[in-house]
Amino acid sequence: MPKATERAAKEAGVLDAFRPKHFNILTRQNLEALTSLKTRFPNAEAAIGLVYDQLYRHWQFGNDRLQMRPIILAGEPGVGKTRLCREIAKVLNIDVTIRSVAGHADANIFGVSAGWSTAMPSVITKAVCSSGALNPLIMIDELDKALPSHNGSVWAELLGLLENAEARTFYERFLATNVNASHISWLFTANDLSKLPRPLLSRCLVVHVDGPSREQVPSIIRSLKADYAQELGVDERLFAMTVDDHDWLLSTWPDHRSIRVLSELLRSLIDRSQTLIASV
Repeated sequence: MPKATERAAKEAGVLDAFRPKHFNILTRQNLEALTSLKTRFPNAEAAIGLVYDQLYRHWQFGNDRLQMRPIILAGEPGVGKTRLCREIAKVLNIDVTIRSVAGHADANIFGVSAGWSTAMPSVITKAVCSSGALNPLIMIDELDKALPSHNGSVWAELLGLLENAEARTFYERFLATNVNASHISWLFTANDLSKLPRPLLSRCLVVHVDGPSREQVPSIIRSLKADYAQELGVDERLFAMTVDDHDWLLSTWPDHRSIRVLSELLRSLIDRSQTLIASV
């Protein structure tokens, strides 16, 4: 490795990129946990089922390395696509690297040569180094909002990475060498598939994540409540919520149909309730 590249890699925290790495392994318990997510994400059963089918297909033939075909989660903003990805990674016991490319008019997330002032490792190198595994999960958020330009294109860069043969010799500009990126599992989110080029779509499996129905909202409220409790490190039974609270949250659903907004309302309601209890 050139000395300049070695210094840059050390500064970027990816000097161990060439040290031995392990593979994330898939177990029956991982698959069962993945299936159980359908209870928490009732509006994403199709997406969870597709991920399960991809992983199970390899596993049933004796290949326990965690890997799947690239998948695009398509749906309106706020239906829980990014949250779903985080939870999929959690039950599979793997690291997930999430990058948004909304408004990106270049392909810099795939690396910039060490000789430049803007030098940076690719999202692939960062994901491998942070996870210590050769097959991490990478999620590219808002893929349809990337802006191709003369400075490079996220879409064009992905075309090679999503083909196994080409991905085996991915040129990592920052490290100035070819690396094998064929073991990466890719998840993408998009609001509008019509904005994506057809060659990119042809390399991915596409599944739609719709907004929950009113009947599914109570299950999602329970899931969001559990997530908030885990985030705060407390028992969710400490959260005081009445039947009227649940009814009020349900009554807001026709107005926004967004899990993101529902989560914000739930957190605000819980925080307000806990403040009132503490003041008594």
